[in-house]
Amino acid sequence: MAASSSQAAKKQKLERLEDFRRGVPFVTCSALSAILGKVEKEGVPELHGRKNLKEAVQQRLASMAGDHGPVIKILEAVKIGEEMQDAKAALLAWLHVMELLVDAVVKPLWPGQLLASCEKAMVLTVAAGWGAVMRPKFHWTLHLESCYQRFGFLPACWSLERKHKTARKYGTASSNTVRFETSLLEEVTAEHLACLGKDGDAFSLQAQVLQPHAATAKLKRMLMQYNVMGQEDECMTSSMIRLRHGAIVKRGDMVLHAAEPGQECAYTCAKVHYCIQLHKTALVMLSAAVFLQQRWDQNMLKFREEQGDPQVYISYADDLLCSVVHNKAHDGTLTVLPPAYLRPKPC
Repeated sequence: MAASSSQAAKKQKLERLEDFRRGVPFVTCSALSAILGKVEKEGVPELHGRKNLKEAVQQRLASMAGDHGPVIKILEAVKIGEEMQDAKAALLAWLHVMELLVDAVVKPLWPGQLLASCEKAMVLTVAAGWGAVMRPKFHWTLHLESCYQRFGFLPACWSLERKHKTARKYGTASSNTVRFETSLLEEVTAEHLACLGKDGDAFSLQAQVLQPHAATAKLKRMLMQYNVMGQEDECMTSSMIRLRHGAIVKRGDMVLHAAEPGQECAYTCAKVHYCIQLHKTALVMLSAAVFLQQRWDQNMLKFREEQGDPQVYISYADDLLCSVVHNKAHDGTLTVLPPAYLRPKPC
């Protein structure tokens, strides 16, 4: 009975797909038919298991050279017509701004460097004839310099962009069309004041545990075994944590932090097991992977996760550099792609 029901459902899906295909324009319909025919013969491709796809990705990553510098050199060498020189200059100027933003994470910028680069990019953008399509967000790039000099880092998002959600939350539900603008302003202002008055950490520059809740008895016992907390201490935990630069790390993610001095690799790759808040300090429980190889010519690091119960340790969340994109092989080998700002600069 179940088999016949499954066949009927499958037949119905195929009929719907056929009806959809009849309504598609001819060119697209022929391409869709070719795709469906190939899937019918070869099955659905398992993209993550295809060797040729992995090789293509690795070759692509290797060709990127891991930094914006080679990209700028390549673009500067491109020969284009005289009528496109202004556009090329504008694009190169904005690419140089992006390079400074990436480098600012690990190498301090001298005062005025970022502002001068943004101003140059703006002037070249207007010279390229794009002044009519520029938006207010272009103007905001002129404030990046003051933000960097004041706080030592750049904001993870535009402050006004973030407030759109608050305005939509109250504006969508409001039906008072007589005093709509005033009512919306009152509601949004009231929420902003309430948020600013919470715990005094609205502009915290440290890592923060998100949506914390009471820790389990098992976690508390583990922390007491490591002499991290006492019997009477209050401990909170969560599945995610916001790092000091704004990125969010979740339980199960692979992260990088600085290795001990004298190690072959400058970074340790570790798995996040718990996000902990203790004495208003954000901590993480990690298990380190064994370092195998570093291939900076291909912009990758190789590690291997420990088998069985891993050896865990406690670290400050402020010490985490980033979460990383990785691929795990059947034998537990991790191929890690570190972000550009953590890769060594080419000589």
